[in-house]
Amino acid sequence: MTGALKGKRVVVTRAAQQADELCTLLEKNGAVALRYPCIELRPPDELTPLHQALDNLLHGGYDWLILTSANTVHVLADTLRRLNHPIDVAAVGPTTALAAMQAGLTVTTLPATHSAEGLAAAMPPLHGAQILLPQSALADKSLAVALADRGAHVTAVAAYTMGVGSGGIDLVAELRAGTVDAITLTSPSGFHNLITRLTNEGGDSAQLAHIALACLGPTTAQAVSETGFTNLISPPTPSLHALIQALAAHFAQ
Repeated sequence: MTGALKGKRVVVTRAAQQADELCTLLEKNGAVALRYPCIELRPPDELTPLHQALDNLLHGGYDWLILTSANTVHVLADTLRRLNHPIDVAAVGPTTALAAMQAGLTVTTLPATHSAEGLAAAMPPLHGAQILLPQSALADKSLAVALADRGAHVTAVAAYTMGVGSGGIDLVAELRAGTVDAITLTSPSGFHNLITRLTNEGGDSAQLAHIALACLGPTTAQAVSETGFTNLISPPTPSLHALIQALAAHFAQ
């Protein structure tokens, strides 16, 4: 079925340093990957809490490390690879879990429902546990509160913040020429930044109305649908391989 992707021009909106895997998968299946970074990962405004937390992590100060995005793993990868003592690791979903394993971690908890709520519910008894929760500076406090309500001591720190990306193709021109078949979206922030970047560069969100928008995970799909877009592709499993299969099935029809 992946032959259905042959020659399809698919936009990849992931941050520049994270786009390679998805671009490679698309190209292996015959698609043309068009890079258009919509996220730029930046250090948080205040670095001291993060540095203190990572120093504590390296010295065995936490029982659990909870990871809610592959972005977090990416920005902390150098520190995570230096861990030389056992620690329980929870990941919100398979994409994050894969990134964690690639950084040398063993994921011990992976919820069936890939959301902050699902992750909190899937955790074992936590009374008295010391938990490190590194997240985006834009993340809400719901997961930290849910874990604290179960008796854990939670250190929630900003590991990075996100800006609108730059570089890549001239998407406005591609859309005007009708040469885009699909756009991949791997996070709600990536979608919102796509609209921001497209508008800033002289385009309009209305240009996306008839483009297939391939969403990784239900949270991303919900963010897109709430904005009024209906031409969505959303695989049942939030993984890049499943995203490729869903794109292929869409074009096979």
